[in-house]
Amino acid sequence: MSRLILPSRKIWTPPQRQRGYVVLDGYRGASVSGEPDYAHTVLQLHCNGADASTTLTDSSSYARTMTRVGTAEIDTAQSVFGGASAYIPASTNGWTTPGHSSLDMRAGAFQFDWRQRLADNLTSTSQPDTVVAMMNGDSWAYEWALLIWRNYIQFYYGQFGVSSGGIRWLLPAGFDFGTLGGTFVALSVARAADGNWGAWIDGTRCTQYQYKVQSSSSSWDSVVTGICNDPADIGASSGKVFNLGRYRDLSGNAVTKHIDEFRYVVGQSRDVASDYTPLATPFPDS
Repeated sequence: MSRLILPSRKIWTPPQRQRGYVVLDGYRGASVSGEPDYAHTVLQLHCNGADASTTLTDSSSYARTMTRVGTAEIDTAQSVFGGASAYIPASTNGWTTPGHSSLDMRAGAFQFDWRQRLADNLTSTSQPDTVVAMMNGDSWAYEWALLIWRNYIQFYYGQFGVSSGGIRWLLPAGFDFGTLGGTFVALSVARAADGNWGAWIDGTRCTQYQYKVQSSSSSWDSVVTGICNDPADIGASSGKVFNLGRYRDLSGNAVTKHIDEFRYVVGQSRDVASDYTPLATPFPDS
């Protein structure tokens, strides 16, 4: 009888390191400090445009086609940069693009950065908001999903209801999505190629997390202070659908929001042991 051996997990105590970005995946590029290389950016959405436009432009070198779903649109009433942002009403609206191998995380480094403004406070601890997800069409199955809850930032991977795992970070003191409605915040989740993970809100690193081993169980481990190490090989994207702002056509898993300055990087990550300063300008296009 064959057995599934899950990747090991341990609490890692980081050494002192200079703040910035580090590349830990040698075949994907040279070491950098500051912002990741544009060449490693696989999706970049400035969310600019005319009011009520349904066009969302990918300014990465892949120039992916983003297809509007529902009533999502560009809104000039709210923005961080460029005078506009992506307005995504709850809860089945958003934009999609076909999955592709260039969007694969697998076991390497990656990083998400985005600005988000919830229309209302997340007053319920059982109300999630889906930021992005790699879905198997409109079925329950996903390769991964990135969500926020009232007190958490959460990353799931695997197949929901069959064998899923993940990490959820408790928000640092002073941050609560139950009070942040109507305010843009800078959010980020990253994994370095050595398997160490990090999550941030307005540049402040989340220092406590809960881990869920990949299984059919929905239970989470106890809260741990430190950095989670999980080198899981996250499944391929080909044949799947990348969703921005929605969790397939399922009501209740997304709320009304604005997203601005969204970036997905593969092959590089920031130093997951440090706070960082969010950029005061849009992400570069070269």
